[in-house]
Amino acid sequence: MELRHLRYFVSVAEELSFLGAARRMNVSQPPLSQAIKELEEELGARLFNRTSRKVELTDAGLFLLSRARSILAQISRTGVELQLLQQKKEVLRIGFVRPISILPPSMKAFRSKFPDVHLTLVPSSNRNSRDFLTNDEADANIGAYLPPDAQIDSVLWAEMTLQAIVPDSHPLAGRAEVTMKDLADYPLLLPGLSNPTHMGREILQFCRQSRFFDPATTVHCDDLDVLLAMVESEAGIGIVHGLHLNRAPGEHSPKKPGPWVPILISGKTPPLQVGVMWRKDRVSPALSGLLEELESRLGEVVRAWDAQPGLSPFRRAISWHPIRARQRRTRHSRGGSDVRETG
Repeated sequence: MELRHLRYFVSVAEELSFLGAARRMNVSQPPLSQAIKELEEELGARLFNRTSRKVELTDAGLFLLSRARSILAQISRTGVELQLLQQKKEVLRIGFVRPISILPPSMKAFRSKFPDVHLTLVPSSNRNSRDFLTNDEADANIGAYLPPDAQIDSVLWAEMTLQAIVPDSHPLAGRAEVTMKDLADYPLLLPGLSNPTHMGREILQFCRQSRFFDPATTVHCDDLDVLLAMVESEAGIGIVHGLHLNRAPGEHSPKKPGPWVPILISGKTPPLQVGVMWRKDRVSPALSGLLEELESRLGEVVRAWDAQPGLSPFRRAISWHPIRARQRRTRHSRGGSDVRETG
């Protein structure tokens, strides 16, 4: 088994398309398909179910995907760490779902305090946070919140409700809140089902509970930037959480958010909790320092939001969990103990 086999396999598994994987890996499709065939023959197991319309992972493929990601991450990390070891530098990897404005100032402040730490940002948009961390692809991740467990610790930052996104010229644009009945006459643009962070399955289930939902006029879009562009072009009404808008969380610019308007959807909608998670076995002074910088910038964002009336459409959809208002954990890398303090 060669590393290229694993890299090709992971690419196909994530794209669920041989053509898409070939483009991503910058190779032609025939050698990629041949590499997957060789891998299946070597392992003695079918990894994909292929039809003329779709590609799906088998149970064996799902099992291998987790292992392959971990192996490739370990190899990548080992190579980087060996190089940095020669330079006597520590490596700290931070995953993120979407770029947020608290990252750059946090990184700048962090580097001034930890100049010998090599900080790497790793996109995690299409991954489950728990798998992303336990597969050793990052030391911490900013995204959909996970409660602490035996391997992972976490801090909840905010909880976001579902919003309808309409063009600013839409008849509903002046409304503070809408129902599914109000949206019945319009095509709906929903997040794709493959990315757990987008909560596409939960959003689809919520829509299906409404007798006004018409699946025939619904479009699923994996790329949320494309979804917002479709809203702008009046192709339909988007249904997303505030995290995936250009403004939230962590952005408090007074500029107009875009040629669209977010509106609350009434009823019991599926909430999206956002926070930062990290591996307990990777706690270090550097990681603790970065988490503190992120929390400090987040506090500034919350205060800025409260001071700007123009952000009311976003404020109505987001419930912040201020750092100082809850019990939080002081993180220590020595002695293996956690000290709890209240702020």
